[in-house]
Amino acid sequence: MDDRVDCYSGTEYADRPEKIRREGVWRRITGIRAERRLPDGKQFEVETEGGEKFLLTYAAAQDRWTIRSIP
Repeated sequence: MDDRVDCYSGTEYADRPEKIRREGVWRRITGIRAERRLPDGKQFEVETEGGEKFLLTYAAAQDRWTIRSIP
């Protein structure tokens, strides 16, 4: 899969997502609309510089991100 999330990591991994690569195109994240802790990771609702919105979910056990477009 070509999707990727680059994050700022301070005290722990994935403190704040900074950009995503979706369908081969890098998009800079300009806003985090929501952030949640999950039993096995984290989830962020973000907006990119083009106004697109995505749900980013990190599964720590698999060390894997999933990226899904949201309205």
